[in-house]
Amino acid sequence: MGYSNKKEYNEAAINFAKENKSNPNAQIYEGLWNGKGNQNGDLQIVITYNNRSVIINKESGQIIDFYDGTDFLGLINLHKIR
Repeated sequence: MGYSNKKEYNEAAINFAKENKSNPNAQIYEGLWNGKGNQNGDLQIVITYNNRSVIINKESGQIIDFYDGTDFLGLINLHKIR
């Protein structure tokens, strides 16, 4: 997405999530991570708006991914919260 380092990327992801968690035009989903790594089986929150998405671990608040698009690859049992 054009960020020069991981810190910049994380700050942008956090800001996106904060701005859009209460945005009535954003869509919010919840589902289980079914991808690789230690997040497998953990509950995740997906916030998507304006063709951008952020995935956040529901329990820890850790940013899992932030990207252009609305594909929810790696997530299963998704249901829309809003």
